[in-house]
Amino acid sequence: MKVSTIHYIYNIPWIYSETFSFDGSGLDYLKGKIKSDNFLESRVNGRVFMYSIFARKVSGLPANIEPHEDPFGYQIQDRNGDGVFETLLGDAPNHDIIVPNWVFK
Repeated sequence: MKVSTIHYIYNIPWIYSETFSFDGSGLDYLKGKIKSDNFLESRVNGRVFMYSIFARKVSGLPANIEPHEDPFGYQIQDRNGDGVFETLLGDAPNHDIIVPNWVFK
């Protein structure tokens, strides 16, 4: 199967304006506002099934007082083909891509 990927790059990064927080061991440093200047769209048979979003924390804000700004990525996937990307996979792209069955129908 061939997975097609389109890489989108913003001239002006978008900033997620609400404070987010990942819970769990080793993830507590990912708190605050984020910005992104690129993402990937993945499709099979012309059907988009996943977006990989790459971001980093917005510097200079009180909510982001940690000294490092390591970039991170996450993936969201439409598992059932309804157009809603409801499944958060995390750690983009550090794992195998799982293509949902609906893209083959």
